[in-house]
Amino acid sequence: VFGNVIANQARALQAIPGGLQPGMPRPARIITWNTDIDYSNGGKIFNPRNPVGQKYDNVRLRSYQGTDTNPDVPFVAPTVTMRPGDTFRITLNNKLPAEGPECLESTTPNIPHCFNSTNLHSHGFWVSPTGNSDNVLITIRPNVEFTYEYNLPDAHPAGTFWYHPHLHGSTALQVSSGMAGAMIVEGDRLPGPNSPGDIDVLLANPTGPKLPEQLVLFQQIPYACYTIPGDYSSPIKVDENGLWKCDPGDVGVIETYKEVFGPGKWRASGRYTSINGEVLPILTGFQSGTLSRWRMIHAGVRDSIKPSFVKMPTAVEAEVSSAEFLNRSPEEQAAFMELNCSGAKATQLSMATDGITRDRMVVQDETLLHPGYREDLVMIFPERGIYCMMDGAIEANEGAGAIKKSVNLLGFVVVGEGEAMGDETVVDRACSILEKNAGTLNIDPVTQAKIINDLQNNLGLAAFEPHKTMMDTVTDGNQTLGFKIARNEIDTDVFDFMIGDLDADGNILNPAPYKAGHTDRFLTLGTTDEWELKSFSGGHPFHIHVNPFQIIAVYDAEGNDVNGYDEGNETPYARLKGAWKDTIFVTQDNDGGHYRIITRTRYQRYIGDFVLHCHILDHEDQGMMQNIRITLPDGMGGQIKASHH
Repeated sequence: VFGNVIANQARALQAIPGGLQPGMPRPARIITWNTDIDYSNGGKIFNPRNPVGQKYDNVRLRSYQGTDTNPDVPFVAPTVTMRPGDTFRITLNNKLPAEGPECLESTTPNIPHCFNSTNLHSHGFWVSPTGNSDNVLITIRPNVEFTYEYNLPDAHPAGTFWYHPHLHGSTALQVSSGMAGAMIVEGDRLPGPNSPGDIDVLLANPTGPKLPEQLVLFQQIPYACYTIPGDYSSPIKVDENGLWKCDPGDVGVIETYKEVFGPGKWRASGRYTSINGEVLPILTGFQSGTLSRWRMIHAGVRDSIKPSFVKMPTAVEAEVSSAEFLNRSPEEQAAFMELNCSGAKATQLSMATDGITRDRMVVQDETLLHPGYREDLVMIFPERGIYCMMDGAIEANEGAGAIKKSVNLLGFVVVGEGEAMGDETVVDRACSILEKNAGTLNIDPVTQAKIINDLQNNLGLAAFEPHKTMMDTVTDGNQTLGFKIARNEIDTDVFDFMIGDLDADGNILNPAPYKAGHTDRFLTLGTTDEWELKSFSGGHPFHIHVNPFQIIAVYDAEGNDVNGYDEGNETPYARLKGAWKDTIFVTQDNDGGHYRIITRTRYQRYIGDFVLHCHILDHEDQGMMQNIRITLPDGMGGQIKASHH
């Protein structure tokens, strides 16, 4: 069972009036969880496509189980909340059925396999990748118990992160079953002249109740029912439109990669993107004119998402509030959406991407999320009412789904009567609130004045950006990487999912699928590198463990840098320049031209073996991954690749 058991009570973290002063030591906590991994029994997922009275599909999926999990919604894992300096221990008890010989005797690591074996990844955490820490190179078989221990350094950024299984060969199947949860790092460090603060202290209400905060964990669960139950080579059941269906008495499962994962498969399934384990939820607890924080996590495997908020007419609010609305057919809901959810999008202020506070807030009206992405938004809904939470249209080359995507409904947000906006814009109201909050911080006057000036000039957050910029850094070395999918030269019915380097002309060099036990890149602790990323086969979210990277430039096929802040930039990479991330989508244009992503990174604090990969997780399972090792320098300008006694 899950349980938040906090040890060392004498050292338990206490609230510090006014925030934690720069340089003050932080009391540490040990947070202990125990959890089983097993099939869910009796689970149900709401399916609007089903007839009235049969709106829920029965499913049997692998899941994390325990007392902190809602038994009616077991397909999203509990949220763990930590602070810098804390230790999180989670014991995984794998109670899934024993593996068969096809797993234990497998010699083809890039064919999906071993679906009942697992491990755990803390996505975005800056922790050690070795031992009992964020080690994704170990295997936890059925009937095995293992304890992970994540020791957050005192300097760890506050932000939004997440956890999920990461065993090569079964990652996509387990994550798409709902085995994913949020990891929230809260902080109360105040900014100083030479040290950044946590954005949490700027967002905190200095005199009133805690700022409303909404976690939005998106999942895409492609469960299927088969014409011959238990025979996963038999056809998936479909309705008259060719979309997947489950008849009464059927139990939906995810037991194979065939016909479940691949370009267009998520759309073909007709399944719905869920939020916090629910389909078409109604989110409440917000008031007009007041500030709220939204933590968005894309914990899906295949399809990109573009959330926005559109206020519906007051006259139709009662329709959504009635139970009858959810009984409507998808066609009726689509007609309602087109008529009532197509107005102006509400203003969003992006303050962090992939959990890392930006140097300034970005004004936008929708957020493009690829698998693995996170985005923290400041929201002020200007009027009371019900807002449609929409999933916007995405061009084929702009999303991980690889085909053009139309608009969809994700859920609703209920906003009560709050503070009148008058003629004040959302941006002005947000800036006014944050300036007022900044004025209450117990910090030196020079830093305080700079924070207020930054907010007034460009919505700046430089005092809260956790990493020093590398925009003008002279790097120690260079790394290049290209993604490619191609038919196997021997068996042309098989596709190879590969990663290679780039040659001097920018062509892919020596692409190869994942090789277990082989180290593809040796990096040196304490150095900095510039990376160039390209794709030669569609779009792929590049993700690297341990150390984040800063976006330096994104060049389209014509050589234009398209990630700047210039007015009118509507490209998918707009306003990412200077942002720190751990996942970035690498794409081609519609004519097959190559985008070039330039990043820079520092290898700090931790050594050991870990991975980089495509975060379309079935691509990773099929070979689009590399092993990396960060080593100690040898003191002579090189590195120690191996040691001996």
